[in-house]
Amino acid sequence: MFQQLLPLITFLVGAGSTVFAETRRDARLLRRELAAHDRMRRAAAEDRRDTFELEHLLKLNSALSDHARAAGAAHHADIMMSRQTGKYGSARLGDELSDALMKANRSVNELKGLVLVDEVRQLVQDAQTALNTPQSARSEDAAEAAMATASVALNAAQSAIATRVRSIYLSGDEPR
Repeated sequence: MFQQLLPLITFLVGAGSTVFAETRRDARLLRRELAAHDRMRRAAAEDRRDTFELEHLLKLNSALSDHARAAGAAHHADIMMSRQTGKYGSARLGDELSDALMKANRSVNELKGLVLVDEVRQLVQDAQTALNTPQSARSEDAAEAAMATASVALNAAQSAIATRVRSIYLSGDEPR
């Protein structure tokens, strides 16, 4: 009787082994596919983050340049007016200069909050503050000193932005 059941037992053991082996293989393949999908999802998220950061850093760099031009024009107007009137800061800026300065400040404000790297964001804040300082100076010498400080702060902020842009393009580093 065992002789007659042996082919059936062999068949069942073989089929069971095959099902077990295929189930394990399928589970391994599924784990690999899930891991590959997860890696692709993380890479896509990183690409989106890098694209977002690059776009906003470039816009911010341009906005800082616009702010520096507007602050420089306002400073020049203040100097010219003080030389005419003999008193610094006694006259209002013209509407065009005032609007340009306000627009430049607004653009920097909108973009600096989107900077992912804290140190870069702080340097941008410092530059923006420094660019706004000459307008509140009470003397021509104080305004000139404030513009010199603003120039240094602007250079530091734009250098940090450029460094971050290069690091994204060259190596895809995470924000620090």
